[in-house]
Amino acid sequence: MDLTARSSHELIDEKFYSTTYQHIKTSQGRELVKNWTERTDPQKYVYEDCGIVSYLISLKQAEDWKVNFFVDIGCGNGLLTYLLAINGWNGAGIDARSRNIWEMFKNKCNLVEKSLNPSEREVTTLPEDADFLIGNHSDELTPWIPVMAARKKCNFFLLPCCPHDFYTKFSSIPANPKHGGNGIGTYGQYLKYIHSVIQKLGFDVKIDRLKISSTKKICFVGTIPKTGLPDSLEDIIEEILEKAAKMRPKFIPIANKVEVRNCTKLDYDFRQKLSRKLAEIILSKTEETLTDSIKLNELVPFLSNDEKSQLKAQCGGIQTFLKNFHQAFEVKKGNVKIRNWLVDHKKFDKEDKKKFSKCWFDHVHPHGCPLASVDCPFRHRDEEEITNSSKKGESMP
Repeated sequence: MDLTARSSHELIDEKFYSTTYQHIKTSQGRELVKNWTERTDPQKYVYEDCGIVSYLISLKQAEDWKVNFFVDIGCGNGLLTYLLAINGWNGAGIDARSRNIWEMFKNKCNLVEKSLNPSEREVTTLPEDADFLIGNHSDELTPWIPVMAARKKCNFFLLPCCPHDFYTKFSSIPANPKHGGNGIGTYGQYLKYIHSVIQKLGFDVKIDRLKISSTKKICFVGTIPKTGLPDSLEDIIEEILEKAAKMRPKFIPIANKVEVRNCTKLDYDFRQKLSRKLAEIILSKTEETLTDSIKLNELVPFLSNDEKSQLKAQCGGIQTFLKNFHQAFEVKKGNVKIRNWLVDHKKFDKEDKKKFSKCWFDHVHPHGCPLASVDCPFRHRDEEEITNSSKKGESMP
């Protein structure tokens, strides 16, 4: 059965939802979009969470629930927690690390920075009075939320996204029937896996499809049956975890401090030498083909094993590496080209940052900078270096 094939909003009153959503979007969402400080797209993330909150409010109304204290597990930017709080819900959002935008929300909602240990039987890392758990794109905590809810004897709402089982990334089989698959992709297989976990734990489980911009729209609503959960609950949990533990022996919580892997912490000399090498390859290739760009994957065969290894350890690999040199390279739709600096330099000419960083063209490009130092927004070698910005660790723009 493909759980992705279903109608939207089967569990709620559509008219009530529509009224609620329009109210939240206009009275709260638009102001949030206007003041959004994160790098993410506010049009997508704010209105998506407005939709999820409207759905939860509609679900509570449809099910006639009393929610005394919700917990938004892996709350991320805290927006969902904030919206629920200002719409009358009592609860908290928990995440392994805080976000800058929490400062904007903290006076009106409870956001807590701490790592959860979902495998402990007593679930002491959750507030004692929690009676409704929320998993909104909660990644590696997704399969644990039904387990924690079972041990807390409470209901939950789960919106799975990135596929993880209890100890590692979720392994799917090929979808293509030619390769032994059943035509269901990774997301569909993951939904079936989570659904089976919820059923084994003894919950009454309902499935619905949300009207949000995300491609991951399917949610699970788990409720305690009138007869209660099985008496053998801990044996069932142990059986589920033993099966999953064959891949990895224990749950590893996210660290509070996330390791930076965006290529900016690579050795300075390595970055400069590799940027020059890639520039020379791009110049050579574009001269051969009489084009101004090449495919990113055309660069890979020219990398040494060490270069491949270092880039592979970073998020985004060679694409992220090139994007960090935004003065030098323009990366778009899988292609990369060297900027036409005679034209593009105007985009970078900002008074508050003028001459602060070294000019990549002057320092690295094999043909140098096409602009005179006085006209270039970045600093040339013949100019006086700015105090404290000429250290070897200074990054190129």
